[in-house]
Amino acid sequence: PITCPTDPAEYTSESQVTISAYSWLCAYAQDNAGNAAVSKPVEIKIDTTEPSISFRDANRWINVPTTPTLDCTDDLSGCDVRSYLYKTYDSNPGRCSNNINDYTRNRQILQSSKWLCGYAEDNAGNGAFSEPAEYKIDIEQPQVFVGKSPSTVKNVLDKAVIHCIDYISDCNYNSLRFYVEYTKINRCPEDINAYTPATSITLTDYSWVCGYAEDNAGNAAVSDPVEFPLQAR
Repeated sequence: PITCPTDPAEYTSESQVTISAYSWLCAYAQDNAGNAAVSKPVEIKIDTTEPSISFRDANRWINVPTTPTLDCTDDLSGCDVRSYLYKTYDSNPGRCSNNINDYTRNRQILQSSKWLCGYAEDNAGNGAFSEPAEYKIDIEQPQVFVGKSPSTVKNVLDKAVIHCIDYISDCNYNSLRFYVEYTKINRCPEDINAYTPATSITLTDYSWVCGYAEDNAGNAAVSDPVEFPLQAR
């Protein structure tokens, strides 16, 4: 309120009150001559609720070295950014340690997948631990090869397929693309726009074929060119 009400009926007859939540407090009093006065509004800042914390960009694949970021929300007193603490695990701990001494203020740059736990306090001093969060990091390119599948016509190789290998985030098989050139090339183009989406292609002429693929973290790679010396029909 901007001002406290002057009607005594709006007040309770108590000399003291217990307040358990964020409130504004007004007081009313009379002297023995019947003169009345009201106080100015007083803000009572009470927050007994723990903040909510989580890790930004966790639980999805990332293809660059990453510094973990703790997100904290608290609708009452707000989060105290100076209180943020971190603990790193090589594998899923199942639950985060509730011993604050296990945590550190230092955030390491993650070069590979790790599990993180965090701790934060709000500005009223309520503390909370996060749930374990996985930072899934893959900064390695997949391996891409173009393979030859035998045709139903004897001694004719006319079908090209892409083979992709990725031991971390696995290959994104929706990303497979081909590039076909009819004169000899020594390198495959790097530009994705030069490629046509397909999981396999059928060739009808003497060709050099390239493959493109991405892993599930978005790392891309191209194959070496593969010669398809098709015979005349």
